[in-house]
Amino acid sequence: MPDARDFGLIKHKNGLVEEFLEKPEKKQPGHINAGVYILNKRAFHNVSRETFSIEHDVFPNLAKQGLLGVYLYSGDWTDLGTEERLLNVSPRLENLFDL
Repeated sequence: MPDARDFGLIKHKNGLVEEFLEKPEKKQPGHINAGVYILNKRAFHNVSRETFSIEHDVFPNLAKQGLLGVYLYSGDWTDLGTEERLLNVSPRLENLFDL
């Protein structure tokens, strides 16, 4: 499992997220938040600001209420969250799409 410090750490049981920690400070392996979401608009009902962080303001509250499900994906996945990571994956994308 990847080090969760660059991502959100998901602690889950029986298909539900029990705890969502956005970018933990200490190195710890675990299931991460890959940044793919399917949400009902009601998930944002308690957000009182026009600008907010879904990872800080929405997910922890949904997890506490038992309303945040998890899908464990085990296929190929690459983080593109930094310029360095994007540059590292570019050759793979060029080969994949014959660019």
